Amino acid sequence: MTNTKIAIGTTLALTPSVATTAASAVGIAQTGTAIGSLHGAAHIAATTAWVGFSSTQVGMFLLATCPIVGALLVMDGIVESVRKPPQNGNKPIDRQTADIFNENLRQAKIDRANRERIEFWRSRGIEVK
Repeated sequence: MTNTKIAIGTTLALTPSVATTAASAVGIAQTGTAIGSLHGAAHIAATTAWVGFSSTQVGMFLLATCPIVGALLVMDGIVESVRKPPQNGNKPIDRQTADIFNENLRQAKIDRANRERIEFWRSRGIEVK
């Protein structure tokens, strides 16, 4: 999910540049003039209307919010990847190692109990093997 957030965030952050370039390259203003041939305020108004599906307000909203949302997604993806515990691909080996340690511990406890039992009987004069 982290890589997806970063990819989507990067795409959204770059949306205004891509959208304005596309509008300039292929967009047609409502007057029928190619957006790429317009300059100044006319170019901005035609571009935002083209991006906003004929609504200048929607276009301005999209061009203003996409980079913010994109940056937030990228930062969230980075923070999530930093906070996420590393994925260990050796889980079966870890389980096997734990089983070996547990078996060694169990055997050590048995050996200790046997030594204590032998010492107990030896102290009473009985030889145990």
